[in-house]
Amino acid sequence: MDRRPPQGSLVYRATRGAATALALATGTGRIAALWLLPPSASALISAGVGALFLLLGLGLMGSARLSLILTVTLCTLSLVTVDTIASITSIAMTERVLLACAVTALLSDTLDRRN
Repeated sequence: MDRRPPQGSLVYRATRGAATALALATGTGRIAALWLLPPSASALISAGVGALFLLLGLGLMGSARLSLILTVTLCTLSLVTVDTIASITSIAMTERVLLACAVTALLSDTLDRRN
């Protein structure tokens, strides 16, 4: 039986809300980069990744842990792979902050479930 409060802890709610906003900003930035860079296959792939970030941002508005896990996975893959869109400093920084927020929310939720 889950003894956790219905809304979770303050840290969990704050980091999940920040992760939602950052995922939406990252997705929008990656898609908007189509208008800034010359058309190429890597730009289209990056826009597809941006669409995934938008979908994850919508998923983060809920309460399931799957969206947090998928966000951490996608941000980690974005850190490992180098593409022309991620070289834009603001998008790369947003993804790194998003990764930190998602990991913090996931760890906070895990610790809340244990207590």
